[in-house]
Amino acid sequence: IANRVQERLNVLAHLYLIVQHRLSESNLLQLDACLLPNITPIKSSHLHIRRLIFLRQYEMLHTLRSIQETRFDLNEPPILIRILTKIPIDKYNNLWKCQIERGHEIISKNLTENITNKNNFHTYPYLISKDKYSIRTFPDAIYMDLAIDGIRSHIKLDQCGLVHVEQKEQEDSIFIRIKLCNFSLEINHQYYLSERYIDFNTKKAIQALEQTTQLTIQILDDPRQLKKSELIQKTNKIMQREISNMFSKREPTIKPEGLHMLNKAQQQACEKVKNERITLIWGPPGTGKTYWSGVTVFQMLMFSSSPLHVLITACTHAAIDNLLSSINHLKNLFSSSPQFSQWYQLAQELIVLKIESNNYRTLSSSYGKHHLVVGSTVWTLQKLDRSIVFDIIFIDEATQLLTSDAILALNRLVDHQESRLIVAGDPLQLPPIKRCIYPSLPHPIPDLFSSIFHCLLRDENNFPISLHTEKPFEQISRCPYLSIFNENHRMNDQLSDFTRLLYGENYRQGRSRPLLSISSINDSNTYLLGTLLKPSNSLYTLLVDSSSFSTRSEDLDLESQLVYSLINELVLRISLSSIFIITPHRMQRSSIQQKFKNNLFSNIQITCDTVERMQGKEAQCVIICMLYRQNEILENELDFIYNRQRINVSITRAQQLCILITSQVLFNQPPLELFVNDNTRNAYTLLNNYIDKSTVRLLDNHGNIK
Repeated sequence: IANRVQERLNVLAHLYLIVQHRLSESNLLQLDACLLPNITPIKSSHLHIRRLIFLRQYEMLHTLRSIQETRFDLNEPPILIRILTKIPIDKYNNLWKCQIERGHEIISKNLTENITNKNNFHTYPYLISKDKYSIRTFPDAIYMDLAIDGIRSHIKLDQCGLVHVEQKEQEDSIFIRIKLCNFSLEINHQYYLSERYIDFNTKKAIQALEQTTQLTIQILDDPRQLKKSELIQKTNKIMQREISNMFSKREPTIKPEGLHMLNKAQQQACEKVKNERITLIWGPPGTGKTYWSGVTVFQMLMFSSSPLHVLITACTHAAIDNLLSSINHLKNLFSSSPQFSQWYQLAQELIVLKIESNNYRTLSSSYGKHHLVVGSTVWTLQKLDRSIVFDIIFIDEATQLLTSDAILALNRLVDHQESRLIVAGDPLQLPPIKRCIYPSLPHPIPDLFSSIFHCLLRDENNFPISLHTEKPFEQISRCPYLSIFNENHRMNDQLSDFTRLLYGENYRQGRSRPLLSISSINDSNTYLLGTLLKPSNSLYTLLVDSSSFSTRSEDLDLESQLVYSLINELVLRISLSSIFIITPHRMQRSSIQQKFKNNLFSNIQITCDTVERMQGKEAQCVIICMLYRQNEILENELDFIYNRQRINVSITRAQQLCILITSQVLFNQPPLELFVNDNTRNAYTLLNNYIDKSTVRLLDNHGNIK
């Protein structure tokens, strides 16, 4: 059946190209105005690979069509700017200072770069034009993956230009850079801006899928069938014991000062990596997954008599940097400990390298000569020569990496009996970003349309394990090549107790943290927490009244004011070194950052960002901003706001204190659709559990204490 469906799809793709070619002369037609990239027939003979190519193509086409359809649905482009002044940068480039006359929220949502950062790779995500027709007919697909900064200036677009937007601190106006524009901007004139489609990765992913190695196919088909290693088992038993003892014995005489011991679960995971070709690691928040990964790299290097090449990859640069930092920490410890001669020699010879778009060619000079640890995103890997492969591949934060994208890394795993794949993540934290909803694949096909972690999560019969239950921790343990870390080293007792509701009774506190020292205050009614703030309490909720009407703008102002007041109180009463302010939306982040632009709390590290950018990090205190009082927002963003993974990541960044700012409408009047979907229903339950276990302060519609 699959082959017949594939044949029909290929015929449809061919017909589509014929129709598009025949109608291309009439540029008034929407078909031509919404030009799509060529649909290439899916040629792979393996069903798993064909499904993954389909996902990648469909994600691209869906997003492209959504952007283009939006242009036709609106009478005018949503962003209107007025040129104020021209600021020359060099002989060929200018900055244009602009006033936003319409579309502030869109600019705010996308604005993440600062004008002082001159080295950023600019994607030019907007179109600029004097007329709406030129924007409507812009062929996004042609320019979707071009490095615009590198395009020669004589190439011009028809009645359009590409725009990069920047903003100086403490300025309401924006600054734009323009490329490929065939008309001159005039001071005090108005111009339209519109978001355009940018995609640097789909072509790379499809190319990798079409070049899938036989070993990658084996891994996707049945991870259990890979022939197990024997070389380490043949290593001298005394040597094996010495390597293991370095991280498992408490005696200070056999290890460098500052080297931490692995707990029992981590030691068992090391044994699993020694004996298995594929290992999955479920590392809940604060369980030492990053440190364990660094230790495992060193142990595997010590076991090998010849140079090993190790790849560290993840969905984000932050995750890669964290793991490389752990490896460098161990390298530095052993480099200063010559009394441990073998470890000292390894650390001296080991090369740890982060490769990016501007330095990937340097890898060839070290490859094959020494032990080598390389950190790279899967997209930079595609730039390397295909002969560069790795003996061990670590995929960190693997629950965020789509299976289709992970193939770029798996194709680099060398096909010999000693190669290893270690996949670490937490299915209860953030999932991969997908723009479409896909049907469940028929049993027993693995979960290809999700993360590489979910895809490889199988039971002893190679059947996929579903985690869409209230107690996923119990399901996941059926995977024979999985190790679970269950000892928390981040959170204090009360935060650990709450997290146990999600991760199960086996999730326990590793070591007790000292209670917070809290200063008393005289006039407690002037502070939001006041007498509620006690050393024994770690969970708090500010619950704002939602009985009166309020606009989204009013909610943003109130939320930022509450955050500011909270931090004023916390700084006065508690000795804190770090505070995270976590927001679902970038618009909330911008509003709060505006409140803190004068940085009155310079002695404390305050980070305000979205939950996506906080995963893998921690702070003494976390403030979670979820102040929504409009039912239409809850209905429109149901899956975004009531998301168990996002809520879990937010709460579990905290070491000692977690404060939730929210409204009664989130709990008392949730949309009925919430209870239809497992994830939203579970998220609602998690939020209610938080409220029940936290100390609650009721506030009126204006944020005053009731």
